[in-house]
This record gives sequence, structure tokens and C-alpha cells, in this order.
Amino acid sequence: MTEQIHICQLVPEMKMGGVETGTLDLGEALVKLGFCSSVISNGGELSVKLEKAGVQHWNLPVHRKGPFSILRNASALRRMIINENIDILHARSRAPAWVGYLATIGTGAHFITTAHGYYSKHFGSRIMGWGERVIVVSGAIREHMIRDFGVHSSRIRLINRGVNLEKFQPASNNSDVKRPFHIGIIGRLTPLKGHEDFLRAFALLHNKVPDIRGFIVGDAGKGKIHYKESIMALCEDLGLRDHVTFMGACSDVSKVLSNLDLLVLATRTPEAFGRVIIEAQAMGVPVIGTRVGGVVEIIEDGTNGLLVDGQDVRAMATAMERLFNDKELRQRFSKEGIHSVRDRFSLDKMVEKTVEVYREIIKKPRVIVTKFGALGDLVLISPALRSIRKAMKGAHVSLVISSKYEPLMRGCSYIDEIMFYDKKEADKGVLGLYRLARELCQRRYDIGIDFQNNRRSHWLQYLAGAKKRVGYRRGMRGWLLTDSIEVDATLGPIKSQEQLLKLCGIKLDGDRLETWPGQEAYDRVFRLLDREGKQIKDRLVAIHPGSGEHWPSKRWPIEKYLELSKKIQTDTDRRVVFVGGRESKEWIKDAFDNSDIEIIDLIGKTSLPELAAVLTCCEVLVTGDSGPLHLGLAAGIPVVGLFGPTDPVRHLPSDSVLVIRSEVDCSPCYKGICPQKEHKCMNDIDIQTVFNSLREILHD
Repeated sequence: MTEQIHICQLVPEMKMGGVETGTLDLGEALVKLGFCSSVISNGGELSVKLEKAGVQHWNLPVHRKGPFSILRNASALRRMIINENIDILHARSRAPAWVGYLATIGTGAHFITTAHGYYSKHFGSRIMGWGERVIVVSGAIREHMIRDFGVHSSRIRLINRGVNLEKFQPASNNSDVKRPFHIGIIGRLTPLKGHEDFLRAFALLHNKVPDIRGFIVGDAGKGKIHYKESIMALCEDLGLRDHVTFMGACSDVSKVLSNLDLLVLATRTPEAFGRVIIEAQAMGVPVIGTRVGGVVEIIEDGTNGLLVDGQDVRAMATAMERLFNDKELRQRFSKEGIHSVRDRFSLDKMVEKTVEVYREIIKKPRVIVTKFGALGDLVLISPALRSIRKAMKGAHVSLVISSKYEPLMRGCSYIDEIMFYDKKEADKGVLGLYRLARELCQRRYDIGIDFQNNRRSHWLQYLAGAKKRVGYRRGMRGWLLTDSIEVDATLGPIKSQEQLLKLCGIKLDGDRLETWPGQEAYDRVFRLLDREGKQIKDRLVAIHPGSGEHWPSKRWPIEKYLELSKKIQTDTDRRVVFVGGRESKEWIKDAFDNSDIEIIDLIGKTSLPELAAVLTCCEVLVTGDSGPLHLGLAAGIPVVGLFGPTDPVRHLPSDSVLVIRSEVDCSPCYKGICPQKEHKCMNDIDIQTVFNSLREILHD
């Protein structure tokens, strides 16, 4: 089945080199898999091979590093993204990465990078860590990107470079042909590659074993001609002019390798991976490498090759001599090398894993949901979380909440990650918000859904940098969102969420509220009730008398709750369990101490999951406008809600609560403390009215 995804790779130039060869191999493989495959570069000899393989090549001077050149190229590339329907830009070098990153902004195209090397820590290199996914070629580069550039591990994908096994096949050994022992080093001529060390080690071996030949494959780039001259002079000084051949740049590495008996990688600095090692191993050529960077992830010392310390000339010469003298060891390394490459480093495996990243980024978006407000509001978004998961099964969903609600959400299967925003504690002030936003930005979210709907949540979503930011429009801050709707208080919370989800193409999966207490919470609740002398089979009525710390105006007088409890136990043969947080203890303690009513007091004795579990053991809940009201609905029990300063239409999911309120002119006022000092809206609610409603629910 033909893929419709258009993948465009970005490299400076398509000249000979490991990165360029990998670009060619991947581009050709993508064509065979049915993708639309293209490459943008400043051209080079390999661009002809690209086009022969069916990979479209566009010339653009993306190798230029000047800021004005980058901006001009980004503008041109942006037009290409739109005109050619490019879905993913895959940048493999720093200057092209800047062009690609700027070009994708606002287009909907995805931007990923491959880190091929150890980059210096200046700002220009940071772009390699800004991809929605950052592919690294070795574990060593993975640690480099995390440690030196702060790339979050969730965005990193380790994909080793791969060898085309059709091209790099084991050479047949003709034992009848006698020739000197051939030892080679392959790589561009630069001091980092350790050509000096190779020549000095070769000279030491040559003094013992004259019948060997050395081959230096590669040429010097711009600015390195003097180094090439110094290497050739050293060769002369060591008396190796007739024994070492400088072959220059080579377009067919497999042909060179087929003529070698031993390959040496003498690099002095950490090597990102060492592509030439796996190419040699694929052809059955034994290898010696220096113990640096990603090389140690390929060569298992003594099993499929030998490792020596960088710049240790004598150790390198000793390793060469050992392999020269031990034909059986060479054969074992040859066999193990072939097996290792086929098992771990084939082109097919590299392509397979890279395509997985492409499909992941297209089909498995990262979603960030913000709701760090009150308990009840968090319970109310459970239908939205369920709907997001159902609509985007493969998505990675992160939820930002206040840390105090983490125990309640820990068991939610609809989210993959919980993050915290505590505006009055660890994340206090602008700096606290910025720290969290910076961490979120590292994760590169595709979709941000803001259910919190305040100044902080809008800025958090904006700074997190999600491509699509959905929320409720609030005055001048509407520009922080990419898609928004006006707040309509008449819709109620669930209907409002439904409108918001529609902006993401998500259909609401019903209005059922959920919590996830977990078995541990149920077990503890059963033990608590047993200690109170309450058997699980007995009938319970739950009362939650509290309210948020800033909302004393929502409280029905505790004396009325106690009087209601007396009527429940006298007239219905039920027992009453009081539930709530520790903060309620302060203002109910005296009333409880002076009461002779037999109640089960669990106030301050349960965690949030345990409170949710308690409510599932009850027949009904009586409470004001509070978080536990929604916990009761999620528990599936009837709820009697006592409303005063707030409007039930704005806070309740449909008509699922039996609402009792006193009709007063000043309600709803949304004041935490009654301006009239009388709390008339709550005080006027009659005990008998509440009790009658309860009896109707209990069928007594």
C-alpha cells in the first residue's frame, strides 16, 4: 500500500561522506517502500545517484551558514513545503537544520533532526536538539545531546547507522594468491582521525614484518591541505614511502575494503559512531579501533575486534602484530563481525527504525492537557481525557495538574504522564511558570488543550510551543491560542469541553465522570470502616460539609448537617459518614465535640483515592458545591447538592445532581465571603427540605 507521507531530507551537500551516503541509502529505501522521498542540498556527485534511484533532488544553498542566507533559504523552503506537500523535514546538519526549523513554523510540517556527531556547545549547535524527534546514531551521542544540550530523553530515538548488505558483502578469499598483508585506514585527512598514530604504529610493525602494505584512503578538505602534506612528510621520514599508498578520496569504499586484510580506526577524539567499522565488518574485514565514543558500541574487544586507547601507538602496533600473526583470530573476528552487522547494523534495520519515527510523528501526536485548578474541575475533565485517548489511541498524553491531586490521577489509564504546576509553591511567580514551560517545550507537543482557562494556563501553553493550542478565548490573551472558542456559561462544563474538543476533531465519549482509586485505597477504606464498627453491607449516607479554603460562603452550617444526620439515623435506619479534608477539622471540631449524635467521622482520615473509594460504599452524598460532589457522581451514587453563591448550571454535568438552593436576589454572587455577612443563600436552605429529598432518593 503506497504511503502518502512526503519525507524531505536536508544536508549541506551531496558529496562523498558518511552522512551523505546514509542520506542516499535512506532516500532510496523510502522510494522502494512507497514514500514520496526527496533531498534538498547544494548538490554534489551523489545527487545524480539520488535521481537515478527515484529520489527527487532540489538544489538550494543550505550549506551557507550566514544568518541572511539561512533566512533566504528558509523562505524558499517554506514555499516548497507548501507547494510540494512536504510532511516531514529531516535535517542532518546544523546550517540546514536552521533553515528547516524556520521554514516549518506555521506550515504544519514536522521537523526532526539526526545528530551525527559531537557538537560544540555554542548556540548554533542547539538547533540539532530542537527536532520534535532527535535521532542519535549511538548511545554516546544520546548522552551528549542530553547532557550538553538539555534534550529531553522522551524525544530522543537511538538509531545506529546501517550498512547496505547487498553492496558490502564478504569478499571471497583466494588462498592461492600471495601478496603482502594489507592494512588500511579510511577517513578524511584531519588530525582528529589519528593518521599520525596509524603511520607510527605501522612503522613499528614494519620494522618486524617487512611484508606488509599500508593504505590511507581519504582526502583533505578545505583548510586541511597542510595536514595532508605533513602526513606525507611523516611517511617519508619513517621510511614508508614505498610501503604506504595514499589513495585519495574514494567513491567505492567496498572495493577498497575488499582489498584489505585489516582495517584500523585510529581516531583521537570521541567518534559519534564509526560507519567504516561496520562496513568493514560486513565484508568480513577484521578491525582495530580506538576506545572512544560510539566505537565501543560496535567493537566488543576480543570478540569481534580489538580496542586500544587513543594515541597509544605501541598498543596499536601490538594489536596489528597480533592479528597479522593469528590467522585463526582474524577468521573469528571476521565471522563475528559479519554476524554483528547483520544482526544490529543493517540498512534494513536502520530504515525500519527511521520509518517508525516518521510514522510515530505523523500518527502518534504528543498532547499536553492543562488543568491545575480545583479537585472538582479535574474530575469533570475525565470524559475529555477518555475521549482524547479513544480518538488518538497512539498519542502520548501529558496532564499538568497541581501535585496535591496526583494520587487521584495516578491510576488514570487515559494519560501517559503527569506533570505538576504548583503556583503557590515550587512554581511560584513568573520564573516558576517559565521553568515548567521550558521543560514542556523540550517535549515538543503537537497539540495543547487548555481546560484551565486562565492567564497562567494560556501562557504556559504558548511557551510550551505546541503547534496547535486549543482553549477558551479570554480577552486580549486570545492570540496565545491557535484555535479558541468563547466561554458560554449556559452550556455547562461537559458541553463546554465538547465544544473545545471539536476544535481538535475529537468527539466527546459521553458525559460519565470517572475516578481511579485503586485496590489499595479500597482495602484501606474497608479497614477504616471496620474499625468504626461499620460492616460493608450496612447502609451509609455520606456528608461532606466542607468547601475550598477560599469559599466559606459555600458551606451549609455544620449544626444543620448534624441535625440532618440525626433525622437520617432516626427515621431511615442509615448511618452517616462525614468525609472531607483535614482543613475542615478546624471549623467543625467544636460542633462535633458538643454533639451526641453517633456518626462515623472520616474527616481528615482519607487520601483523595480513599475518599473516592468511601463514596462508592455509600447510597447517597449530601454536600455543597465542592470537589467531593463530583467524586460522588464519578462513584455512581445519587448526589444532593446544596448551592448558594454559585450557579449549578455552570458547574454540574447536565441534570445529574438533585440541586437544593434558596432563592435570594444576590445569588449567585461568586464571592468567597458573603458581602452581606449573613450567608442567607446557604442559611435559608431548610433541613426538612434536604431530608425529604434524601428520603425520595432512598425510597423510604
